[in-house]
Amino acid sequence: MKLAGKDAIRAILSEDARVQSLPIVQKAGLVSDLIISFCEHLGESDVEFEYKKILLNAGFEICNKLVIAETSIYFNDKLENALLVKIAVKKVLHQLAGMQVLGISDLEYSQLIENEIEEFRSLYNIWVSAFDKSTTLSDGWNLPLNS
Repeated sequence: MKLAGKDAIRAILSEDARVQSLPIVQKAGLVSDLIISFCEHLGESDVEFEYKKILLNAGFEICNKLVIAETSIYFNDKLENALLVKIAVKKVLHQLAGMQVLGISDLEYSQLIENEIEEFRSLYNIWVSAFDKSTTLSDGWNLPLNS
């Protein structure tokens, strides 16, 4: 069923409202906001600039791929994007750990982000387990997505 005009806009706004109201999306937004705030307090050295760049990109990736996964109707698309979310989260954790080793991060702020990520992980596991495997679409890559 194709929607036109105002009906299409209403459908898009309704879907956006649904997605934005999900606890996992709200938590991802909080994690991303904390990353942005954390980066604003870093210095301007070349090393800190590189960490900022990686952290900000990973924070954006978490939110972006989460929304793409949630709005996809196909299991394999959901799973692929969910994996990219996981990779981005791990990247944040690795960068925070590296910064702690180098002594260029606020330990309390890093811990705050890590705590929020732990809560995110719980929501993530529930979210992924709810994916509908019956909507798998063959994409020619032959990954064993139905296990």
